[in-house]
Amino acid sequence: MSFSTGAHDDPDPRSELSALIEAASLSHPIGSQKLEALLKIQEDLRANQEQLARWLLLKRITKTEYVAKLDTVMREAALAGEEVLGFDDFHKVFGEFNVQSVLDVKAFVGGSDGGGFFAN
Repeated sequence: MSFSTGAHDDPDPRSELSALIEAASLSHPIGSQKLEALLKIQEDLRANQEQLARWLLLKRITKTEYVAKLDTVMREAALAGEEVLGFDDFHKVFGEFNVQSVLDVKAFVGGSDGGGFFAN
């Protein structure tokens, strides 16, 4: 599952997800119901991530809180995805699925909430 900046030039989520699944070379096709379930999980994850980013930009949460909350929503998405595909197949497609796999936490937080990206 990937993250979006909300730009209009993002690839079609269905095509992007289908390509990820195909690249993983699963031993079986997943079917349209499973694809739809994964698309819903991805949509929910993106919405949660965008909300957290808004809160961070509005200084309603700190960078440390952002990282913790993002890790939580990613873990919830992974658990839901594992239910759809099974543990092994989910991780074949998406790999390690936690905040550290998509974000250099130390650089982002900058050792405190005063440095790094989105400086307060």
